[in-house]
Amino acid sequence: MSRLRKAVGYVLRTQDYSETSKIVKALTREAGLISLLAKGARRPTSPFGAALEPLTLSEFVYYDREGLKTLSQASLLEPHLELKRDYDKLTTALRCARVVHRALEEDHPEERVFRLFEELLEALGRATATGTGTATGTRAEEEGWALYELAFTLQLLARLGWAPQLERCTGCQETPRRAWFSPERGGLICERCRSSAEAPAPASGSSGAGSAIPLDGEAMRGLAMALRLPLRKLSRLRLSAEALAVGERLLEGFLAHHVRSLGARPRPRPRPQPQRCSK
Repeated sequence: MSRLRKAVGYVLRTQDYSETSKIVKALTREAGLISLLAKGARRPTSPFGAALEPLTLSEFVYYDREGLKTLSQASLLEPHLELKRDYDKLTTALRCARVVHRALEEDHPEERVFRLFEELLEALGRATATGTGTATGTRAEEEGWALYELAFTLQLLARLGWAPQLERCTGCQETPRRAWFSPERGGLICERCRSSAEAPAPASGSSGAGSAIPLDGEAMRGLAMALRLPLRKLSRLRLSAEALAVGERLLEGFLAHHVRSLGARPRPRPRPQPQRCSK
């Protein structure tokens, strides 16, 4: 039997379900990622109004069941108009929303991820093109917004227990002066450990160093800061275009080896117990 539940969350994406309805994917504080069937949402006289627009913070009242739930009411709490009026902010936020959607299983509470996404939208709303961590100019501005996406993805992985090791060698655990990033090992590898790993190894497995990505001091420090620095303070981080490109390549390799499609969870999560709404 379906129970009426209430949750506050961000709309990550919507898709048409029929001529009159939509499916809404929302990241909620109480229940994590959920799918809601919004009947009549495509009609001009929809009762949901702007509450189902992407990136909007809304309160949802829905009939809870496994999988697709039926939306009963939706009340708009915060439209984040400052993001929707700026193309670069909007596209950055939507790309991050896509990462969240791919990273989470449905019906598992992830309040830390909810808070991180909330922090991202607030940080983007306050950010300016000249305050994104790079110099001014069209290309530099694009790199600045890309820094938010890179930092958000790194911090999302950390909150899900998948963070790459960016400060110590994964072999000897020392802090290296010169390092490579090993996607196979999921972190840094110093020169000594890399030389050892590249020595002839038994045919049973890979050394884990063959596809290592070289990092200079700026890239190492910058990526470690991007992982730790609160997103609201990200404008303080100065990262060159070269270091940013290395970071994106590093992240792509890490995800390919350890997270794949950002779909499988590393450990089981308990079923959520969202707030029950009295009729």
